[in-house]
Amino acid sequence: MSAFTVHTAESAQQSRARPLVVDLDGTLLRSNMLLETAFACLGRDPFSLLAIGRALLLGRAGLKHFLATNADVTPELLPFDDAVLGKIREAKGQGQEVYLASAS
Repeated sequence: MSAFTVHTAESAQQSRARPLVVDLDGTLLRSNMLLETAFACLGRDPFSLLAIGRALLLGRAGLKHFLATNADVTPELLPFDDAVLGKIREAKGQGQEVYLASAS
């Protein structure tokens, strides 16, 4: 018995029935949302570095909470991957559902 799985070609209709799920960090964004949020916070207030350090003492969840409440991220400035955006537009144009997934 083979350890490999063979996938058959799907019809366009079968392909549309299956949603496109896109990961945020490292796929749709060429970066990490946590880093982008931290840089946005520091860009607005360089002295927030001390508060970020304090929040980090509370763990990753504490840091994320602090950044979510104190940083203003401008989506237009995020480093989106144009190839992934193209695939998303293509899928939407073919009537396929698209979902954004994140472990953030």
